[in-house]
Amino acid sequence: MKIAKCYNYIVEGSKYTTDDNISFSNGVITLTTRGLLAPPIWTVAMKKDTGFVSGDCEDFTFAVKTFLRASGVKDVYACVGTITLYDPITHRATGTYGHACISVFYNNQWCLLETTLEKPLEDIKPVSSIKNAEYKVYYRFDDQDVETTIEKNVNIPLVYPPLPPAKIQDLKDALNSAN
Repeated sequence: MKIAKCYNYIVEGSKYTTDDNISFSNGVITLTTRGLLAPPIWTVAMKKDTGFVSGDCEDFTFAVKTFLRASGVKDVYACVGTITLYDPITHRATGTYGHACISVFYNNQWCLLETTLEKPLEDIKPVSSIKNAEYKVYYRFDDQDVETTIEKNVNIPLVYPPLPPAKIQDLKDALNSAN
C-alpha cells in the first residue's frame, strides 16, 4: 500500500522530540528544532543520510504529507490544531496540546495518520473511530490551498504547549482503542 510505504519510510526508526524553542513575539509564532527550521526536505535528508530522524509532530507530518503527494495520493492534508487526551477510565481530559497530523481520504472516508507514534503504520483508522483523544483541526493545507475551520470571532489561544514525549504512550493507547 502506497500510504503505508511513504509513512513507514519517515516514521520507522524515528524518535519523537519536542522543539527546543517555541517563541511568540509581536504576533509571530516561531517554531525551531535544534536551532533550525525543519522543512520536509531536512527531515527526509536526515533520514536518508543517517537512517534515523528525530523531530516533532509537524516535522513528521509535513515530511509524510510531502511524500504522499509526490507519490500521487491526491486527497491528503497536513492538519494543525490541538489534541486533547482523555483518561480511559474517568473520561476526564488529561491535557490539551498543540499538534499536527495528517488527514487522508482512504476507502471513501477521511482517516487520520498520526506521525508521532514511533512505529510502522499498522492500519488506517477513520477519524470517527478514535476514542480517548479529540483532534481539533484549526488549519489544513495541501500543496495549493490553506483552509481554516475557525469560525469568525472565535477566540482560541495562540500557543498551546507541545505534546510531551511522556504523553506519547497515552496517545498510542487512545489510537489502539479505536474501533
